[in-house]
Amino acid sequence: MPGLRSPVGGYLPVALSGEDACDRRAIGDALTRHAERLERSFAYHLARDTWLPSAVVKVKEELPAAPGAAPLARDAIRAEVGARLGEEELEVVEVLVSELVTNAVAHAGLDAGDSLVLHLAVAPERLRVEVCDGGVGFEPTAVGGRDGAPGGYGLLMVDRAASRWGVATDDGNCVWFELDRHPA
Repeated sequence: MPGLRSPVGGYLPVALSGEDACDRRAIGDALTRHAERLERSFAYHLARDTWLPSAVVKVKEELPAAPGAAPLARDAIRAEVGARLGEEELEVVEVLVSELVTNAVAHAGLDAGDSLVLHLAVAPERLRVEVCDGGVGFEPTAVGGRDGAPGGYGLLMVDRAASRWGVATDDGNCVWFELDRHPA
């Protein structure tokens, strides 16, 4: 499959084509098959400062709930943790964060002037990202766009590239992922 090589194995699809692009059911099926990696109760660790004590850097960035939020998130990641990550690892984090931030802006139902929060922490053994907003949330296994419409693959990319990920809706909406790190 074409795309970015994931540091956790496999490829992170940048664009799907052919049968994958037409079959929205494949997205839901893939998310359902990987439900054991989708953990609902494992959110808000960074927001509540309860994650690994070995974290060497923690970033909290408030972003506008507006179309320009994803580039701002990428800029913050590069500025705050870019030097601590390998180029490939950084690229995967940026792509996955862009997907989560874009989803929050597009689907959270936030008003102009509202914001969302990007949390990121890097520890020697893994990194963690949380994108939290005041939206109503969603059911991850029911995600997918309309047949023939572009988009709808962001969470599939997260599912394929992340070591773990999940969604919590007990305090707004928080989508998170972790990538296991394998420092050289």
